[in-house]
Amino acid sequence: DKIIPGLERSGLLDMVKDFQSSIMKEIDFIEEAKNIEEFEAFLLTTNESRGKVPRVYHKLSTKKILTMERLYGVPLTDAKKLQVFVKNPRKALTDALDIWFKSLSSTGFFHADVHAGNLMVLKDGKIGFIDFGIVGRIPEKVWSVLMTFMEGLSLNNADRMVQGLVDMNGTTEGIDQKKFSDELSQIFDKLNEVAIDIQLGDFSAANEKQLNRIMFDLNEVTKKNGLKIPREFALLIKQLLYFDRYVKSLAPDIDLFRNPKLFLQ
Repeated sequence: DKIIPGLERSGLLDMVKDFQSSIMKEIDFIEEAKNIEEFEAFLLTTNESRGKVPRVYHKLSTKKILTMERLYGVPLTDAKKLQVFVKNPRKALTDALDIWFKSLSSTGFFHADVHAGNLMVLKDGKIGFIDFGIVGRIPEKVWSVLMTFMEGLSLNNADRMVQGLVDMNGTTEGIDQKKFSDELSQIFDKLNEVAIDIQLGDFSAANEKQLNRIMFDLNEVTKKNGLKIPREFALLIKQLLYFDRYVKSLAPDIDLFRNPKLFLQ
């Protein structure tokens, strides 16, 4: 900011600050232990026996060391090995989706890094959730407008998605919604391309670099149009793309990207 006057107005500094904050939280293992046990509390209070998280050994853990129970299983993306543990891999996937969406809708708390290494089917058939360094929390006031956005997403209606983002920000002052809608459509065309590639069997399309690029573009477009979307929102979209990869591999009849409300009861 000192070297380049006016940089602050670009929103780049805010992005770097958010990135720094996220990284510091992710490498604080005391916080991660709390996240694990918060998700475990959700499983217990909802009598959700299909899911499991590793037990944390607090006496052997510090801010820089996290000692946990080891879980034995295979990632959801390994269809062949899945059949060793479960008779119906499709059901294992829908169980994982049920549990994840239930945590989102009932508590607003969700695992925000569900790539293949962090979501497992265990030897006893349960769904194992590991690595809670990144989590999201959807505030209650954001929930209803998030549903507006989801509706737009399912209908491929950019105007409806824009309305959700505008309401999420809580202000419509000085926003050209038509211009915003046109620019947002371009971003979601990219998301559609990724989703189509996944449907055609190219699972590499949902790689970390590609998803981060799309999320960065989404953030830039919204800021350029005078809005700031919550961090949790971008995390949520990214998880839907991760899950879409699993769906196309194990349950191609489910169109999660077009019908994300399927699991939101």
